[in-house]
Amino acid sequence: MASTTVAPDVVDDTNDPALITEAEPKLELIPLVCLICQHFSSSWGERTYEFASYLYVIVLFPETLIPASILGFTVTAAGLSLSGEVGHLVDKYKRLHFVRGSITVQKILQATAYGLLLLLFLRFPPEATQSPGALVYFVLSLVIVLSSILGLATAGLNVAIQRDWVVTISAGSSTVLTKLNTYLRRVDLLCKLVAPLFVSLLTTTISYPGSVAILLGISIITLLFELIWIAVVWNRFGVLAAEENRRLNEIQVPANPNPEDSRRANQRSYLERMKSSVRQQGGYFKEFAGLPVFTSSLAMYVGFPIFIVSRLILCGRPRALVYFTTLSFDGIMISYLKVERSFSDAFIAAMRGVCVVTGLGGTIIMPWLDHRLGLVRAGTWSLWSQIICLIPVVISLFVPFHTVKGPGPVWTSVLLFLFLALSRIGLWSFDLIQLQILQESLTSHPRRNALMGIQLSLQNAFDLGKYSLVLVLNKPEQFHWTALASWIAVFIGGLFYSTYVYKVRGHLIHWYWMPLGSRSRIGER
Repeated sequence: MASTTVAPDVVDDTNDPALITEAEPKLELIPLVCLICQHFSSSWGERTYEFASYLYVIVLFPETLIPASILGFTVTAAGLSLSGEVGHLVDKYKRLHFVRGSITVQKILQATAYGLLLLLFLRFPPEATQSPGALVYFVLSLVIVLSSILGLATAGLNVAIQRDWVVTISAGSSTVLTKLNTYLRRVDLLCKLVAPLFVSLLTTTISYPGSVAILLGISIITLLFELIWIAVVWNRFGVLAAEENRRLNEIQVPANPNPEDSRRANQRSYLERMKSSVRQQGGYFKEFAGLPVFTSSLAMYVGFPIFIVSRLILCGRPRALVYFTTLSFDGIMISYLKVERSFSDAFIAAMRGVCVVTGLGGTIIMPWLDHRLGLVRAGTWSLWSQIICLIPVVISLFVPFHTVKGPGPVWTSVLLFLFLALSRIGLWSFDLIQLQILQESLTSHPRRNALMGIQLSLQNAFDLGKYSLVLVLNKPEQFHWTALASWIAVFIGGLFYSTYVYKVRGHLIHWYWMPLGSRSRIGER
């Protein structure tokens, strides 16, 4: 008989009702709907800007991928450097105040960036950007800076809502946590489907300047609604305030702080504060590795050295490596499809929509896989299915079919878009699985949001590597080499996750027949 002992440093993901000793928390309809509405509005703005900003930059600078790559590189570098600090701010400030501030900053920055893009279209139309002047580059630089700060505000909002509020609302119930995660992820994927179609509809039926003006107005209008919805969520889910009060009471604050110490702290130079922040981030990495959940280490990273690696990072790194990819509908692949393959905005948006629909399928099968296989084994199936499906995609990009820019033979396009869409099933299923493993492992940790921010930094590190690669291979006709590098990175991610599975379960594959209805626990050997 297989042992059912669960290792003390991992989470038992069994869903057997017989093992549930406490009643699951009930989700009230009104605050749940408001939570979903707020996330829809925020995700809609994020996905709209994500698609539109790259599209507008590509239209304004049609001869090169460098502006779009610099945009992505800078936004990702900011996330890599400061995501951990943003997570620390989630722990530091009151929940409602932080979320309200993040929403306000996010919407104001979106509106300002759209305003600058509108200025470029009105004063410097695309046909005039073949030899852009200093003013054009200055405005583009402002857009890039605003996009970087916007990315940090969005990261803070995502950590606060999806990794803090959701975990607290679930009250330790794995079933409720899975339900909330899938709700929010489906909303995100739905926005990824509809937002590009909406932007393409605006650009084709109105104009590029007109579409920018409409998106600017939407950013301003949705600000008010999001503030109202988040207030309802806070007031109706009382566990949020109760858990925050408990956490604040546990923080030891000196009763009579020394005035001289306070004065010296205020007089510290900006450089000293930056050094302190860097030391703090290093401390978070060390704490991440020192948790009981971390029992093994590895001293190798792909592309750059890592200071400390542990069991959970073995689980989280595959998710980060998945971000080292141009095999998704981001700005880089959109640039390739428009410039090198001459696909229209509407067609690109439609194909992106198909991929999002299959991604929604991944969020639907994830709970079923969790129920049948357990979280860890479900992650194995999901990630390796993605890796296998991406092989035909890479092959289709290496087929030499012409010397003139254009879509090429139909079969290459079918191979490209069909298997790219199928790979999204495994991608989004694995994304949910890995997120829940991390959430359950850090549920009771007092600085879980700072550590969640560190995980976002790992993702941004590989995202940054992607943009660095494209800055070197910046010609659209070189895209197939970046695609090959992307597949290799995802494959290495699969190896890392397999290492994690072996360390947690003691084996990778059952060599004996196992009934379909059987369950697997994380700690089984």
